[in-house]
Amino acid sequence: YDKDGVLWIGTQGDGLLRWNNEVLQHFTTADGLADDVILGLMADDQGNLWMTSQTGILGYSRRQLAEYARGQSPPLLGMHLGLDEGLANRECTGAGQPVISRGPDGRFWVATMVGAAGFSPESLTRMARAVEVRVETLIVDGLALQPTGQDFRVPASTRRFEFRYSVPE
Repeated sequence: YDKDGVLWIGTQGDGLLRWNNEVLQHFTTADGLADDVILGLMADDQGNLWMTSQTGILGYSRRQLAEYARGQSPPLLGMHLGLDEGLANRECTGAGQPVISRGPDGRFWVATMVGAAGFSPESLTRMARAVEVRVETLIVDGLALQPTGQDFRVPASTRRFEFRYSVPE
């Protein structure tokens, strides 16, 4: 449970579940979650939920998750800590408990396949909200295409793409 009384459940291949006021929400990679195997969960003091996974440490805004509506919201946007961010191994472990914990100094400690990794959630960049981008024109190998519905279809042999887009206010 987080401080708001929301129950978060990680699964072994079916993503993340959120249970609040008898309403169950389900999040997977199809929604923008970075991994469907969630091994450990912990909320921070900045309103984020941190997860350990087979692809690293994932962080998402609890508010964004609460407001997300499949098929209506932009894909989930979160942080993904992996090798580029300093993990010695991107795979966290689910063996033993706890697999993620908070130290007395506020740092989070995560069990990985090669040892423990620590990070300070408050020192990480604030998570941005996804912005809707509208593709106005796609130029493919020098020829402009207009969208048909929500799709652009191009031949597999296409070599060069140019996107012209706008961000609605």
